[in-house]
Amino acid sequence: MASQASKTQKKLQAATLNMFLHVVKVFCDNHDAPLQAVSQAKKRIKELIVAEQAEKTITDEFIGQLSQDDMDQLGALQRELTVSIRLDRSAEDQVPKIHLEGLTRDVFTAESAIRSALSFVTQRAG
Repeated sequence: MASQASKTQKKLQAATLNMFLHVVKVFCDNHDAPLQAVSQAKKRIKELIVAEQAEKTITDEFIGQLSQDDMDQLGALQRELTVSIRLDRSAEDQVPKIHLEGLTRDVFTAESAIRSALSFVTQRAG
């Protein structure tokens, strides 16, 4: 899943770069656009990109009981969405975690799907 996270990050970076290059081209085609306007646009684009990013960590004792099927579904989610999903099954005395990172809407979608899967695992265990 780590290599998939890397691919997701690369897709996000490529999309961001393409958007930035398009905006720069529009400004550069307009010879009347002062350098200050281009700098302001660049700054605003960066702010929008940062604002659209989200991180979320789900901590649940039942994460360790997710089946291979559940893990495959997480992998499919990662491929479908612009989100990185990282499972952290650290030391035995710590509660396992799932780290989500990506576009805000995709992080929320992935979180909802993961919580549903965890709810099902909880019901199975209960």
